[in-house]
Parts: sequence; structure tokens; C-alpha cells
Amino acid sequence: MLKSKIKNRTRKNIVTMLIATTGFISSVVLVKASEKEILLISVRHYDSYGVYESSENTVKEFLEEQGIEILDTDRINIPVELKLKNVNEIVITEGIDIKIKINDREEITKKVIVGTTVAELLNIAIKENPQLIYNYEGDHKEILVENKVYQVEILEEVETIKIKIQNYEKIVEHVKNKEKKDEIVVYGVQGLVEVKKTEIIKDGVLLDVKIEEVVIKEPINEVRRVYKENLVEGIDGTYTYSKVINMNATAYTSGYESTGKTPSHPAYGITASGMKARRGVVAVDTRVIPFGTRLYIEGYGEAIAGDTGGAIKGNKIDLYYDKVSDALQFGRRDLNVYVLEDIE
Repeated sequence: MLKSKIKNRTRKNIVTMLIATTGFISSVVLVKASEKEILLISVRHYDSYGVYESSENTVKEFLEEQGIEILDTDRINIPVELKLKNVNEIVITEGIDIKIKINDREEITKKVIVGTTVAELLNIAIKENPQLIYNYEGDHKEILVENKVYQVEILEEVETIKIKIQNYEKIVEHVKNKEKKDEIVVYGVQGLVEVKKTEIIKDGVLLDVKIEEVVIKEPINEVRRVYKENLVEGIDGTYTYSKVINMNATAYTSGYESTGKTPSHPAYGITASGMKARRGVVAVDTRVIPFGTRLYIEGYGEAIAGDTGGAIKGNKIDLYYDKVSDALQFGRRDLNVYVLEDIE
């Protein structure tokens, strides 16, 4: 910054001298005894250039004093809050005109600040029209260029919201007790769901529909307690049964040692009922337990009658295992087989 104390010269002569000798002028201080400090400020405003005297404190106060208006689309090289004595030069650059083509039809011209990016332009548009969606296929980091045409799709977003009822579930608890009557221990209450439907529209044509559901109030499930005498607590649940049969149980696999079939046999792994052999499928005498009967077997779990065997007669049952070692470990034992009514 150039500062000088001036004696016996006019301000006009000083300005002329400085311009003639330096070619430019920055913040020059002209001081007189008992007077306020006066600065000479050079300003480039668009295509014009000028030098101004001022004793204001800040850039903002100086611009107001000189009647220099800064438009929203102008760019100024320094903060307007800056102290005027710290300023070398004020440069105000005019905004540029860009062209926006909307939905391949309408073309508009918009003035923006120099250096504005596509992303910043779209953010401005969204703030002005939040109900619209702006889509630009190019690079959003691109700096806008004067008079270039930018292709922008404008999509309208229409939201509708409604409330729907969410039904509760009915849960049944089986409790072993033949004396008590069935009862509802928790009464069901319906829930509420907010359904937001968003339609994306371009030039009156529906392009997409999005549906979002938000639970406002969770439903409360009804709990009904059913008291029965014929209940058995199983490995993985509580079962109700119609009868219980004490049976002599053995174990088998799909292998040759149990069925006489090898993996190359066309019926290997297929039971007498046509079901695929797997854990939970058991061999029975169908005169005692028909095919398809659901069972609960002590120490084995839930099962279904789906196979037969030459040695399985009367109250005998053969339990399927995948591994020979498991079948051998099971061996032979007497156990209770429950014929099921339903399962919890």
C-alpha cells in the first residue's frame, strides 16, 4: 500500500501525478492537519474504471457513498466488510447470461454469477420451486459458460398421503389345563400406516410412481389362551395331540445298509410315499399311522409319516437320519409318539 503525506499540492495534481508515473492507483492516503483521513480508491466496475476519494471505513460504506450498486449476479473481488484502508482495488464483474432449454422445448436466458457451477444453478432452482425435480445429464461440477445452451429436464413431483388400517394378528397360546375355559388375555388393537404416493410427471405424462409406507401406530396383537389337556412341550414348540402311542423305534438312512440301494439306483433316496428321504420323514405301519400324519416323537422332534419298511409292523417306527453314525448311535429304544392335531 502506498501512503504519502502531501504538502502544498492540490489533490487533483497528486492523482494526475500518480497515474502518470505508475499507470494505476491503489489506496492512496491524502492527509491534512486536523482533517479526517482521505483515501483514493480505484474501482473497476464492469468495463469502466475510475478513481474515487473517500473517508469511509469499510468497502460497503464506500460503495453506498458512491452509489455503486452490487447486483445479486455481480461478483466482487473482496468482502464488503473489509476495511477500506486495506484495499488495493475493487473489481466488480458483471454476471453472465446462460441459456437453459427445458424438456427439449422452452428456452430461457438466465443471468448468473461468473464461476457458478451447474450444481449451484440447480440448487437455486430447487429452492425457488421445491415441488419440481431438475435433471441434468452432464457434469454437475461444470462451470457455466456464457451463451451455452444447457439441456435440463424438469419433472413435477406430486405427493398424496393417506392413512390405512393395519390389522392385528390373532395369536393362540395352548396351555395344559382341562378345567379352565378359553379366554382372551390381550385384546387386539388395529394399527395405522401412513401411505405416501409420489408421482413423477413430465409434461403431463406419468413417468414413475413411488410408494412409501410409515407405521404411525403399531398394532397390538390379540392373544387367546386355549386350555387343553392333550398338550406336549416339544423341542421347538408346544404341540396338541389327539393320541399318544408308545412305540419301539429304530433308525435308518438312505444307504445300502438300510435300504439295499446304492446312489446309482433310480429309487435311491425316495420313500414309499414318493417323498424325498430326509430327517423328519419316518417309516410306519400305515395300518397304525397313515401316510401324511403329523407326529411329534420324543427326543427326535416333529415328523411326518412318509415311508414303510419290511420290519416295521404294528407299533414299530423307523426314524430317518442323514448319517449312518447318527442312526447307529440312536440304536433301538421305546418312546412316545404323539399324533398331532395342530402346532404352535
